[in-house]
Amino acid sequence: STPGVCRTANYIAAARAVETEREGAIINDPWARQFATEAGFDMLEHFSKYRISTSFSPSHPKEDMAVMICAIRTKFFDTHLLETLQNDREIQQVVILGCGFDTRSCRLPFPDPKATKVFEVDLTDVINIRNDVLGSHFAPKNDVDGMPDRAVRISVPVDVSDTEALREGLEEATFDPSKKSVWILEGLLVYLTEDKVQQLLNFISSVTPANSVIMADIHNVATLQSPFNKNYNEDWSNRGAPLIWATDFPEDLLRWHGFSTEICARYGDKQADFGRFLPFLDWLLDSFPRENRNVPNTFVVVGTRDGRKTEELFEWEDFLMLSDARKEIHELKGWVLPARMKSVESAIEHFYGKLFTHSNETQKSQNSSAHSPDNDDNVVSIVPEDLD
Repeated sequence: STPGVCRTANYIAAARAVETEREGAIINDPWARQFATEAGFDMLEHFSKYRISTSFSPSHPKEDMAVMICAIRTKFFDTHLLETLQNDREIQQVVILGCGFDTRSCRLPFPDPKATKVFEVDLTDVINIRNDVLGSHFAPKNDVDGMPDRAVRISVPVDVSDTEALREGLEEATFDPSKKSVWILEGLLVYLTEDKVQQLLNFISSVTPANSVIMADIHNVATLQSPFNKNYNEDWSNRGAPLIWATDFPEDLLRWHGFSTEICARYGDKQADFGRFLPFLDWLLDSFPRENRNVPNTFVVVGTRDGRKTEELFEWEDFLMLSDARKEIHELKGWVLPARMKSVESAIEHFYGKLFTHSNETQKSQNSSAHSPDNDDNVVSIVPEDLD
């Protein structure tokens, strides 16, 4: 619902405001405090009881994990968005889905701001609040001294979970699906149902030519199911923003929708640190490697659209089955002798044959006169060498 969405946007804006005003801040969002309102800071204080807070010494301020995570996440997407646009000047379309009170179009130094369109997509109530603070592209408000030239801001007031409305809204807003683009899904997927995640990613695949880029944060299943997070998740649910969707296999998810994974990192990993991750938490990363799926984790990912056409992509049901197969293999490794593990993996691969060798029907039809249906040339492997 809109109230729940606004609350999460206020909360995240408050975290960005606290980071912006912190000595040694890694982001700068001069509009965050105005967007946060008192409600956002109240929630930041309220939810801090679920987070690890530390005080190293009287001279070191109390550290809220929510602010740290928000700062790293924001910096991660800022950094890779600018790198993408700098490295490929043909990309001049940026789509921010569920933008909330995101201010990237106003605060980032785009390589060519006058030619860069930033499509800011969210519910009408959120868009109205954004425009009250930032104005429109042609009538900007609240300019801040020292900030770079703004990109071309284009508001798209639609529900991102309604892909038909999203398609129509972007088309009306002059988005061109024949041209490369960057898509940012920050703090979004976890609030969608599984079928909505599927539909949204299918839609993105259908409007992104090769070398387009997708960026997202993806929670693992333990984040939703761990008893450590139970009260936190229930609290958000009671506020109209339940945490719904997660996966343990973000690389598979991207590949299933036509994107090759360039980066998949946890907060605190080298690619998602920026000198901001608290050093005393490093032991958590070392003690609980990513393969331990019982530990809550969030991944920040960057993917590049490959050359496959939409009709060549895999079915969502296959992704779910592959996830189940991977889990079975992972659980078996805990008690099967290493010498026997290969045969166990082979047995599971045989049982899930549809997953591990997905028939490419398009190639079959093209080569039917030259190859038999069982020819290896007609089979596309979709499983990495390492099943972990």
